[in-house]
Amino acid sequence: MRRLVLGSLTAALVLTTGACAGDEAEPTSSPPTSTTATPSSSSDIAPSSTPAPTEPAETPEPTEPTVATATGVLIPGSIASINAPADFNDNPTLTSLGGNVSGPDFANVLLDDLAIDVPDESLDYMAKSSQEGGFIDPPLKRQPDIVVAGQPAYHLAGKDVAFNSWADEYGFRYQGHDITVVISTPLDMPQAERDALAAPVLASLTLQG
Repeated sequence: MRRLVLGSLTAALVLTTGACAGDEAEPTSSPPTSTTATPSSSSDIAPSSTPAPTEPAETPEPTEPTVATATGVLIPGSIASINAPADFNDNPTLTSLGGNVSGPDFANVLLDDLAIDVPDESLDYMAKSSQEGGFIDPPLKRQPDIVVAGQPAYHLAGKDVAFNSWADEYGFRYQGHDITVVISTPLDMPQAERDALAAPVLASLTLQG
């Protein structure tokens, strides 16, 4: 009986001690809130800019410069005509070569307007035919194409040994005709002056039909 009472007291003491210990314990603090930023959704991320593919550059088409037209002697052809510079005059001696007029320092302008059938109307064919079958030897050299009277035209240039001069030849096909303009200038004339002489003449070229 005594053991039972002592056991009961001991148990009660243990429970009381445990309760007191529980009352004195410090409450545990909650873990700190994480401040690590969470990644935004994929819709909020700006996509990296990818440069658009560039297209290959196109070869520019020849353009016709805007210049004042020559107002000198009219050189007529079948369906084409041009004007020489103001200080050029008719040259009866060379008229048989095709409407030729002459200017200072033996410069001259010639227009050929021939109705002729050809197997190929391309500028390459026309330029090559002129080089191979022309009366200038060695042949004139091909230059960049230009535009004359709204038509793409080939351009040949070089020394005309027979006449000891410089020749610029321009040509194109139009309604079954070979239209050719040849401008001859002195060998010692600066290129800038040749260009200034040729531009108004070419700008004056008109086509019928």
